[in-house]
Amino acid sequence: KRSCLESKYNFSKFAALASDSSTLDGKNASFCLIDELHAIKDQDLISVMKQSTSMRNQAIIFYATTNGFERDKIFDILLDYAKRIVDKKVKNDRFLPMLYLQDSTDEIFEDRSTWIKSNPSLGVIKSEAYIEQMFEKAKSVVSERRTLLTKDFNISENSSEAFLDWNTLNNEETFDLEIIADRYVIGAFDLSQTNDLTCAGLLAKRDGKYYYHCMCF
Repeated sequence: KRSCLESKYNFSKFAALASDSSTLDGKNASFCLIDELHAIKDQDLISVMKQSTSMRNQAIIFYATTNGFERDKIFDILLDYAKRIVDKKVKNDRFLPMLYLQDSTDEIFEDRSTWIKSNPSLGVIKSEAYIEQMFEKAKSVVSERRTLLTKDFNISENSSEAFLDWNTLNNEETFDLEIIADRYVIGAFDLSQTNDLTCAGLLAKRDGKYYYHCMCF
């Protein structure tokens, strides 16, 4: 049949199923391949397919996916569970995680030899020239950077476009206000209305370095 592969030997079949959980009750699966888990928003889909294997002694459920832009869905739940198994915080001999992940975003841009961590087939299935091209483009195009990190390096991102990433934005260095006491400053404030914050800030420059101080009320 065009819609599935059938075996007359054991009266089994391999077929693609719709992603609508309301139409999948009553299945009796021995093997279930769930592709692109990151795109699944309906957690009931996973539940109903798990239930479909309950009558099988050696059923297998296989998840194959890159990272994605949907946060706090079934993908993040299972990824967190898999990481806890790898870290030996949870024991489950019937769940085998195979995670190809970078240790940090920084290493992607600092050491290209680490790319193999999230791309074990690099140079065999995925072209090195392609990922090099996308990498260079991502340096200056925010949307391309987000796609590159998520789809080629399995870094968790959301669908919003940020001008600065967190590693660039976050600065934990502090200073004493006396440093800018004799400097010209730019002052700004943002007033609140009902339940938000009023914020006042000062920006000054000294010896080529910018100093910013803010207070929120």
